Amino acid sequence: LGAAAVGFALPVARRLVVLAALRPASAQAAGAPSGPQGRFCGKADGMNMEMDFADAARVGISAKPFTSSPTSCPEEAFELDASSGKIKIVKSECWTRLWRKVGVDLFGVSLFYDPAGYLGKPGVQLKVNAVSTYLSKEMC
Repeated sequence: LGAAAVGFALPVARRLVVLAALRPASAQAAGAPSGPQGRFCGKADGMNMEMDFADAARVGISAKPFTSSPTSCPEEAFELDASSGKIKIVKSECWTRLWRKVGVDLFGVSLFYDPAGYLGKPGVQLKVNAVSTYLSKEMC
């Protein structure tokens, strides 16, 4: 494999598709940051969302739901699983309250950091139940 990512999709069941992306180890070593840095923005599950990663352990979250008042969580602790890219917001009442406002069970919400992201640029993938969207620096 070269330095470019290779992607493929496999039909698994009638309506379920599994997506995978293979990246050579050299892509990680080529200077890609080990975790999210700076601001990532986008539209997600009925709201405008901004995540500002201050450092390797803190993120500021701002969300403006289309149907309720804005929520700001200025300094939330998070953990990054470097092998999977999964981001876990650590015991945050604010994060929980944000999703309750829009009627979403927190167990259906997950975040992933992808250094190659959407269209080859770093991104934070937000999954809400079965719906997935990317937050990117370009959307800020």
